[in-house]
Amino acid sequence: AENGNKDAPVVIWMSGGPGCSDEISIFNENGPWWLFAGMEVPEENPFNWCQEYHCLYFDNPVGAGKYI
Repeated sequence: AENGNKDAPVVIWMSGGPGCSDEISIFNENGPWWLFAGMEVPEENPFNWCQEYHCLYFDNPVGAGKYI
């Protein structure tokens, strides 16, 4: 956690589902940075969960979860 608490809880984030990248969460929701349409550089998110928790983001690339 950014606050230095080594005993902070771990948050495991898996958003959207197969084909939906966690970049959406990292840059537009609860991650440390904001990056919206029209922005040239990311800005620090003052409400990011990583301040109080250890955040672990799992990406779901295109094709994940498909079975033949």
